[in-house]
Amino acid sequence: MSEKKAQSGERVQGSRIPEEAPGARGVDSGELGTRPGRETGGSGAAGCGGSRCPVSLAASNVKTVDREAALERLGGDAELLLETIQSFLEVAAELLGEIREAIASGDPKKTALLAHSVKGIAATLEARKLVAEARRLEVLGSEGDLVGARAAMAGFESELGAVLAALREELPA
Repeated sequence: MSEKKAQSGERVQGSRIPEEAPGARGVDSGELGTRPGRETGGSGAAGCGGSRCPVSLAASNVKTVDREAALERLGGDAELLLETIQSFLEVAAELLGEIREAIASGDPKKTALLAHSVKGIAATLEARKLVAEARRLEVLGSEGDLVGARAAMAGFESELGAVLAALREELPA
């Protein structure tokens, strides 16, 4: 694996996930949402403190992966979309293992950084439920809440599995 420089300046074992594709658009924070009442200190989901807890999309009608929106995000470049899918499929299991290890070893910063990586590629692929689950882990890690992160792993792993299955269907036979 190559090393990737974190925003904080520390070096971490990184993935081969593309940083930002040419012509890609970022995810508007409004697309992710927040839990009602969190900004004012009201009650939200258990295990998700602070002011930026993502909305659970589990019960919504959101597609696992929105191929058309992902293609648009990548400027209509179908080859780049395929490369991005293949890259994520190659590193997803390793990223998942690293997140599990970070939580088990008590490293909230690494948990947040790895979850951020997954969130970025999930956003590029328009896998909005996975974006929300990864964001939840990122926030929990950033707040040092590894108990909450452990609890959030079930939803994260479930959605990651669904996204990986959907992405495999996108690959040519």
